[in-house]
Parts: sequence; C-alpha cells; structure tokens
Amino acid sequence: FRHYCKIFLMQNSSIGKKLAFILSTIHAGSALKLWHKLVEYALSANPDQAFFVFPGGKLDSKNIPDHFRNDVYKLVNSSNVDGVISWASSISGSVPVYELENFHNQSKFKNIPFVTIGQKVPGHPCVEFDAYTGMKELVKHFIKIHGARKIAFIRASQSHTSAEERFRGYKDALSEEGIPFDPKLVTEPLS
Repeated sequence: FRHYCKIFLMQNSSIGKKLAFILSTIHAGSALKLWHKLVEYALSANPDQAFFVFPGGKLDSKNIPDHFRNDVYKLVNSSNVDGVISWASSISGSVPVYELENFHNQSKFKNIPFVTIGQKVPGHPCVEFDAYTGMKELVKHFIKIHGARKIAFIRASQSHTSAEERFRGYKDALSEEGIPFDPKLVTEPLS
C-alpha cells in the first residue's frame, strides 16, 4: 500500500502540498491503523505536506451519526485540497456502485487527482484487496486445522465489492472442501 501511494504521489507531482484522505471512520476496525500509517507515510515522504483526514461516515446512511457526518465531504474540493485518497469501499455503505462513482466524479472532485482504496472508480487508480483469496484461505484453515464443519458467515452490503468477494471465497472454500453450503448459516446482506 505504501508503495502504491508513493507512486500515486510521484505520478501526480502537481498535487501540491494539501492532501486529503476521505473515509467512513477513524475510530473503528482497520481504519484505526490505516489512517495513522497513511499520515505517517505521507509526512515522511514530504514533511511540508499538509495531510487532512475527513471521516465523513458512510454515504447516504440511515445511521444518524454517519448521516450527519456526510457534510464533512463538502470540505473536500479544489479550493481546499490538491489531491485525494478515498477509501471508497469504507464510505460506500449500502449505496449502489453508480452512486459511489457519481460521488467521486462530481464537480468538486473533477479537477482533483484521486486514488481509491477497495472500490474501483473508472478512470482513476485503485488499490484493491484480494478479499476473495483471503476469505477462502481463512475458511479452509478453519476446516483443515480446526476441524470446523459448520462455519457461519455474516454478509455485508451486496453493493460492496470486497464483501461480495469474501462471500464468494467462503462458498468456494466450502465447495472445494466437500462441505455443502447451508443458507441457514448465512445472514441476509447487511446495509
């Protein structure tokens, strides 16, 4: 990830000194470590860089705290920042992919170079995770090493590509290990 961000910054040398990182939250899950590391890396690569973090919640969320935080994204525009790193998969929530793309391609982002994390926006670079292989190997580990035969799965939003890849990896691992898929062990997709 650090290598890719370095390439992004080098290829977009016109970015200037104000870089924004937009994401859903800074206080939970993998965001706790990622945003700290990203700030650390950006500042070590360019000590004169101003690095702004915009934890604006999931887009169009019905969850009250996220809904109110969405206004933070209005601060990310060409008069405030010179480049954007968007953790697109974290902010996507349950919005359809086209709405996430529209959010990134709206006029305020139009003249700002940006890279996304976890969810591709056509025409822009993206750092993607191999969620499929990671989940598949994890499920196989539970089966082979721990002897698990009934493995539950909590589904995330169907509009979240990494979540769907994890679900596909789960099902494929069961199939490859000769364990029938049991829909009773899987939740409905969450939003």
